[in-house]
Amino acid sequence: MKFELFIALRYLREKRKQTLISVISILSVAGIAAGVMALVIALALSTGFKEDIQDKILGALPPSTSSGSTACPSPTPTPCSPGSAASTG
Repeated sequence: MKFELFIALRYLREKRKQTLISVISILSVAGIAAGVMALVIALALSTGFKEDIQDKILGALPPSTSSGSTACPSPTPTPCSPGSAASTG
């Protein structure tokens, strides 16, 4: 038996004079376990909610889409003059 387990069982075992201490020990261990469970569940829900919101925001399509950029902003089919092209700096 491991040393740590031996020490834990030694102090958690019920003795005739110390029945109340054993009950308090069991309630304390159960309370800590319930608290840790609650924290793990809260973190899991928080992470799932965050990922769900990110998917909804990033998965949504914008109201208008553009495909490529044009140097000439005019809607006419005539070719743009070389001086009207936007300069990239």
